[in-house]
Amino acid sequence: MKIYDLVRILIPYQELLDELAAELNVQEGEKILDAGCGTGNLIERIKKFGVLIYGIDNANEVLKICKARNPEAEIVFADLNKPLLFPDGFFDKIVSNNTLYALPIEKQQLALNEFSRILRPNGKVVISNPREKSKTLKIFTSHLKKSFSQKGILATITELLKVNLFSLFRLGCYNQKIEREGHFFNEIEWRNMFDRAKFTEIAIRPAYVGQAILVTAKKPPEPVQGTVQSSPVPK
Repeated sequence: MKIYDLVRILIPYQELLDELAAELNVQEGEKILDAGCGTGNLIERIKKFGVLIYGIDNANEVLKICKARNPEAEIVFADLNKPLLFPDGFFDKIVSNNTLYALPIEKQQLALNEFSRILRPNGKVVISNPREKSKTLKIFTSHLKKSFSQKGILATITELLKVNLFSLFRLGCYNQKIEREGHFFNEIEWRNMFDRAKFTEIAIRPAYVGQAILVTAKKPPEPVQGTVQSSPVPK
């Protein structure tokens, strides 16, 4: 079992995807970008709403899986370390899950700036990123508790028996790699980065059993042409 398939079965991860989809609040006909789409787990959540979905990632292996699962989506190879090829104001909403931490610090700001550029005025961005020193064990423990409650002990154990120990070991190593090589920010730093990208209505809260930070924001509306801001009347 691949790492991304193992994460896929965890209830807290499924709840995170549901939370992201709810925050997007997609409407029929909208253009949505999943930046760092991976194997397309989030795309599967939102494609049923009659939207045009674009998914980008820089790993060909996962893009092939994503396209196989979501043939109706536009799946494109792209690197968030570089400017994106989409035109200004192309998307109605942008979502990115567990992706930006893998970029160098200065490139995370570049990615947010690009999201602002390719988002239409009044468009919304929803981003989840692991918290610094996030603990995989807390996510897995939460999964077990919820699975015991929802499915019962026997069904939970049966499901776990399908997961080999090597996959669990690889998941642990993968998360240690994230902790070593990832670039993480606290809530204040995230807010400053979104401010620099000219976003407004910035809201930040914990997610993923407290092991991630979820940020939502909007691109400001375009100023009404022909209006002139009045100067204050001197006293």
